[in-house]
Amino acid sequence: MVVVAAFRPVQATINMIEALDGLISLVGQVPEFVRGGDTSEGRVLRLEDKVKAHDDRFHYLTNELAASTVAIASQLTGERDARMQADQPTREKLEAFSVGGIYIEMAGLLWLASGIIFATIPQELAMLLR
Repeated sequence: MVVVAAFRPVQATINMIEALDGLISLVGQVPEFVRGGDTSEGRVLRLEDKVKAHDDRFHYLTNELAASTVAIASQLTGERDARMQADQPTREKLEAFSVGGIYIEMAGLLWLASGIIFATIPQELAMLLR
């Protein structure tokens, strides 16, 4: 009886997330012996196992992605709140600097415009009177 053996690559996942503090997830390939005398039922069972392994890996990665998305969203919310609290003294200083609100600023703009007009009128009148 002759046993024929062949190498067929199969994907194996090496999960290093815990060891590397969540920085890297490694995926590699290892050879698997396929015996020539395997029945089609055995091959179908192995294929079903492979599909289940891929499905499990997909669900694991989906859950990991959802968990990291929630963690990042909570970090961003915390950072935004801290930034708003840090900016509050600056906002208060700006409000204190512009005492009187917009009305004083509008009055200043009116005085500036009238000053420009009255400063240029003598020259215009001099040109018209010549």
